[in-house]
Amino acid sequence: NTPYQNSITGHANPTGYDYIHFTETLHMNNKVILITGGTSGIGRATALLAAQRDYNIVIAGRSEQKAQQALEEVGATGASITFVQTDIADARQVEHLIHETVRLYGRLDHACNCAALDEGLGILLADVEEEDYDRQMGVNLKGMWLCMKYQIRQMLQQNGGSIVNVSSINGLGGAKGASIYSAAKSGLLGLTKSAAQEYATAGIRVNALCAGAFRTPMLEGVFKKMNAENPAAVEDAYNAYIPMNRIGNPAEAAEAILWLLSDQASYVTGHSMIADGGMSSSLR
Repeated sequence: NTPYQNSITGHANPTGYDYIHFTETLHMNNKVILITGGTSGIGRATALLAAQRDYNIVIAGRSEQKAQQALEEVGATGASITFVQTDIADARQVEHLIHETVRLYGRLDHACNCAALDEGLGILLADVEEEDYDRQMGVNLKGMWLCMKYQIRQMLQQNGGSIVNVSSINGLGGAKGASIYSAAKSGLLGLTKSAAQEYATAGIRVNALCAGAFRTPMLEGVFKKMNAENPAAVEDAYNAYIPMNRIGNPAEAAEAILWLLSDQASYVTGHSMIADGGMSSSLR
């Protein structure tokens, strides 16, 4: 192990954003995981679980404030964690993210792409504005493609790696008031399966998690959009559609993600794992 001073420091980069490094000890022999959207929700839960399993961790997101909270929570475990402020809809920033990950940790073993944008949710298709469509697709589909593009390029140089893309059960069949989001998540499944086939013999596995309703800031925001005066009533309606009769804990999604990334899933690629408490089971 090589010790690093426990500190939070900002460093300039060509994108104009800063990155923050918070670490107790850099464990040279530990695997390196990059989590986009790692400052909140499922991504944050994945970072915390990865810390408990001795990964070196890079999280990426747009909000430095959210990152600060995640850094403190994960850093308290003694894990090595770095935040690189990134808008994944910008190719230059994504390329910089991968460059910084490798510069700091030497390699990229695993990547979990969790970043998502919920603008336009709750709006019927004909009422979606073009700028909302562009923003959603820019992050939820183009951004995911950019992440995979640069992650795979790095993994090809190291002769292997694994990727999990967080999709949604909306991507399996669409949802009222979520047409653009559903289209992007469906497209992500296509990207995942195509990449899995293209790079299988290069030692790179690519899988997807089709997430149902998990207790994240995004979902809670949807509840409030649907019923600002009584979001709990919306949650009750969701629960009625879920055979387990509850919203999922992000930690449960994190367990599935880390299994798909791990060597325990060494013969699994191109898979769309559904974690939704049985919500979609009657439709498939």
